[in-house]
Amino acid sequence: MTHSPHDPIERDGTTYTFVVDDISEAVARAARAAGDGWVSRLGGSISRQCLRLGLVDELHLDVAPVLLGEGISLFAGLGQRIELERLETSAYASETHLRYQVLR
Repeated sequence: MTHSPHDPIERDGTTYTFVVDDISEAVARAARAAGDGWVSRLGGSISRQCLRLGLVDELHLDVAPVLLGEGISLFAGLGQRIELERLETSAYASETHLRYQVLR
């Protein structure tokens, strides 16, 4: 996602395509490109928009023992309740990984 048009960029065999202002189109393009693979939505703003629009099937949350103190909060301002079902949890000394299915 971007706010200004940009030509695709290819680096190390991967093509990065930029979509202006239409998050649904960006997710649809990413899903087509991924085929049977995963489409990751990174960042608080993009994640919240995708959750609001029903474009998220699963949440994968990785928790590290560091509090940054600033940045864009992942769920602040979501504005709606979203029910989740835990699919997987794994914990290690340095991180915890949580995987949830979004219930509709």
